[in-house]
Amino acid sequence: MSNAIRIKETGNYEELIPLFAASGLEIHVEDDQKPKGMITCWKAERNGQLAGGVSIENKGGFFVIGDIAVDEGMRGENIGSLLLATAMEKIYELEGEEIYLVAKAPKFFERYGFTYLEEEDVPDIFNCKTCDQRGVKCYPEFMKFEFEE
Repeated sequence: MSNAIRIKETGNYEELIPLFAASGLEIHVEDDQKPKGMITCWKAERNGQLAGGVSIENKGGFFVIGDIAVDEGMRGENIGSLLLATAMEKIYELEGEEIYLVAKAPKFFERYGFTYLEEEDVPDIFNCKTCDQRGVKCYPEFMKFEFEE
C-alpha cells in the first residue's frame, strides 16, 4: 500500500473539525457546520487516514486561509506545504490578489511569502482581532500574501 499523501477537495468542513480542534484552532461554524463565507476545503489523506486539512473563505471581500492543520503525528512531512499550496492556487484561480490569515505558527507562513501586518492594516474580518484572549492566552499574528502581477 502506498504511503503517498493524497489531497482531495471535499467541501465537507464538518469532517475536519476534530482535526482543527485537536490542533488548537478555534472553530466558528454556522448552522450548516461550516464557517461563514467558506468557499471550499481540502483534506490530506494517507492510506485513508486523515492527515491534514485546509479551508479557504471569503470574508468581507477578502480571501482568507480560514484553517490549516496537520495531524500531530504526521507533521514534518510536507503535508502543510501541500495543503497551503493547494489553497493558494485555488485563490489565484479565483483571481484573488492577496490572501489574509491569522497565524499561530507564523514562521511556517513566512517561508511562503506571507508578511506580518501592523494592527492598523488588518481588515476587520477576524474574530480574534477583538477577542479578550488575544495577548493573554493566545498570541496570533495577522499576515498577508500578495500575488505578483
